[in-house]
Amino acid sequence: MIHRLADTVQVTYHCECVGSDLVYSMKILYGQKFLRTEQKPLPQEVDGMKDLSRSWADALIAQDALRKKRHLAGLGPYIPGSMAGLEVRLRQTKELDDQQSASLREGEFRIERARRALERQMETIPLQTPLMLICNGRHYALHDGTLWSSNRGLKAEQWLTLISQAINREDAKLTLRSTRSR
Repeated sequence: MIHRLADTVQVTYHCECVGSDLVYSMKILYGQKFLRTEQKPLPQEVDGMKDLSRSWADALIAQDALRKKRHLAGLGPYIPGSMAGLEVRLRQTKELDDQQSASLREGEFRIERARRALERQMETIPLQTPLMLICNGRHYALHDGTLWSSNRGLKAEQWLTLISQAINREDAKLTLRSTRSR
């Protein structure tokens, strides 16, 4: 009914902004394969999470405002005239473009730094056990660092019971083999 997929897995977190929501998902890597959990809202009750998500949201808002800002308004209206006036305007436009590009790069750096801080904070949250997920119609449970799989949906108690039974069967087989080899 269930079978063990891997005894060791690596769990990583990925935070992103979807629309106006800050969400996270987990990636469970086992061997060359991986599972990704569905996206969920960031948990605000964890220490520091609220402040980190607020700084991320502020950085996103600031960058969005900077992208919408029309820097040409600072130059004033263009009045056709001499070639020297046009060259000055072009130089000023290039300077403003360079400043805006630098500001956007700094904003992207702030956003990335806040996102990574959130992902590091997420790693400190203990995983619920068993962590249950569905991927491509198959059901999975992560329990005590071991990934299990089933073709049907199970409740947490059922997963724990079946995992315990599977481990007991494996232990019994090992005991039987060791007594036979003596």
